[in-house]
Parts: sequence; structure tokens; C-alpha cells
Amino acid sequence: MIKNFEEFTIDLNPTEHRLIPMMVDRFKMKRGIEHIVTAETMISKIHETFGVKLKDTRIRKMIQFIRVHNLVPGLIATSRGYYTAETVAEINQWIESLKAREFAIREIREVAERHVQLLQNQNQQTIFA
Repeated sequence: MIKNFEEFTIDLNPTEHRLIPMMVDRFKMKRGIEHIVTAETMISKIHETFGVKLKDTRIRKMIQFIRVHNLVPGLIATSRGYYTAETVAEINQWIESLKAREFAIREIREVAERHVQLLQNQNQQTIFA
């Protein structure tokens, strides 16, 4: 579990686990960008069909579970939603997007680490002043 992101990173509960096969079937049967689906649509359909209320953070966690366990190869995301890629080019574009986001997160982490060093230096100067 990641600190301050517990709702997203906490393990799937039994109800969410029961929904995984339905999601897997949907993404396997409806391949291609023309079948893109948003988290909001998934939330609505799951609530309508199963009476289960989910938040978008839990949909992301369920998608992560599907990906990590390789249940739907090529399950990608864009700013428009989730879909199962039909070509290697689509997956490669998604990989490039992931790399760019990974770089942006690392860049912010490195700045935050410098902030810690600055604050520690300021605190030491205050102590010895």
C-alpha cells in the first residue's frame, strides 16, 4: 500500500475480485479503440448490473490487477478511456506515454528530494545559530 494513496493501492476486496472475470471477458470480446470505455461508464454499468458502487480509483486498481496478472494482453489506457489494443503500434504508443509519465514523476521526486536537503540544511543552520 502506498502512503496517501491507500484507496487506490489497497488490495482488491472480494466483491471487486468477483467483478474481474466480467471485466476480462468484456475487454477480450470488445477489442479495438472503437470499443473504448471510460471508468465512469464502467462504474455506471457495474452499479446498474450488480448493484455495486465503485469509485474510479477502484476501477484503476482492478485494471492494474488485470494487467499485472496478464489477463488481457494489450489492455491500454488513454485520456479517453480503456481498450484492448489490436496492433503492436498501439501498445508501443502507450509504452511511450508510460515512459513520459514515469520520467515526469521521477523529475518531481528528485526535486522533492532536493527540497528535503534544503530544509535539513536550514534546520541545521537554525540549530547552530
